[in-house]
Amino acid sequence: MRFTKKYLPSLGFVILLITIISSALLLRWVLEPLSYQKAMALELKGHELTREGKYKKASYYFLKAASIKDDNISRSRRYRCAGTTAQNPADKKAYFKLALKYNKNNQNAKNALKLLQKTKR
Repeated sequence: MRFTKKYLPSLGFVILLITIISSALLLRWVLEPLSYQKAMALELKGHELTREGKYKKASYYFLKAASIKDDNISRSRRYRCAGTTAQNPADKKAYFKLALKYNKNNQNAKNALKLLQKTKR
């Protein structure tokens, strides 16, 4: 019989390595904000920019916040805000439709969409 003389790590080294890797992953998970907190922060930034009159940047932050998977009502609100701050009427219409996709009872999006369709005629 022929045995190969490959070096195998000791059990203690393997356990140490697993402990270090899992500790690093746990620390990263704990320090990283939760997705809904990140979405709320982005939405707040969008509102600040809207108050300052920087609608293009505000729309970007609302869309970024809406792309984070959260509850449907919040996503609907963020798409409606993006539609309100968008400059292009086609974009406005698309964002209001997305807002209604996530919450069919979003009256603000419904009213804005009706208003857009009236002005188009």
